[in-house]
Amino acid sequence: MRKITLVCLACAFLFSTTAIAQNTTTSNGSAQGTSKTHPAKTKAVSLFGKVSDDGKTIVSAKHHNLFVSNPDALMGYAGHRIAVKGLLETATNTIRVTSVKKLADEVRYVANLSDSAFRR
Repeated sequence: MRKITLVCLACAFLFSTTAIAQNTTTSNGSAQGTSKTHPAKTKAVSLFGKVSDDGKTIVSAKHHNLFVSNPDALMGYAGHRIAVKGLLETATNTIRVTSVKKLADEVRYVANLSDSAFRR
């Protein structure tokens, strides 16, 4: 009976000390492990758009302006239509480009009225 009582007291002491250790505070009074600043929410995206002339922004196909956090990745693509994969930070509307692919320029069709397709 004494062994069971000692084991129960030892377990209670052990569990209480681990619970206290999880809720320690630093010298300035704030709890450890908690952050007052929330990390920015980022998500992986793939989008199409056109690079601005300075290469620091992308105008998406939905006409949203996105600021580029690493404009050196878009060097040489200024003024061109591109497909971009990257991490979008929604709070600041910035994108970190991970891959870039240049899209073909728009195809313009020219109609020739003397062509056989227009003859009846």
